[in-house]
Amino acid sequence: MTFMSAKHFRFWKKKGFRDDASAILSALNSPEPLDHFIGVYALSDASVRAELLLFNPLFEMSDWSYLEHLVFTDFDYLPEGVLEQNCKQLVQMWRKFIEVILPLSEKTLSFYQNSLAAVFKLSEAGVALQKEEEARLAAHFLVSFGGKTESEATQLCDAKPLDMPHL
Repeated sequence: MTFMSAKHFRFWKKKGFRDDASAILSALNSPEPLDHFIGVYALSDASVRAELLLFNPLFEMSDWSYLEHLVFTDFDYLPEGVLEQNCKQLVQMWRKFIEVILPLSEKTLSFYQNSLAAVFKLSEAGVALQKEEEARLAAHFLVSFGGKTESEATQLCDAKPLDMPHL
């Protein structure tokens, strides 16, 4: 008989920011859209997810956007527009590359805010992110917002940073 381990359930793993219910609630209750989005992202696989969803009287989802519900459900539903598709790419990129290099914390929050703002800006311009460019985009964000050099980002992501002069 095989028992499932913590690797089967992302939310069982301890992840710093995601272990702190008050930090997640603060982000979720922030009037700033970027902070709120990051709060939803953190909650999507937080170790305190069940605690917040079931027992915390301050938890409120009624004013979430469609995009935030997509993030929370790990994009179970098909993202419809450029913004939704780009945010799906961003969340996948955060989980694949960034969380290993710059885990979500109070110290790295500005990186997440800036990369999210960049994706919002690209989406407003109608630019659709390409799956094939995911590693290069991650490297670009690490150089632009994460304090990494181009050679460090290239080594970490196994790809040269994408040249994005319009950001």
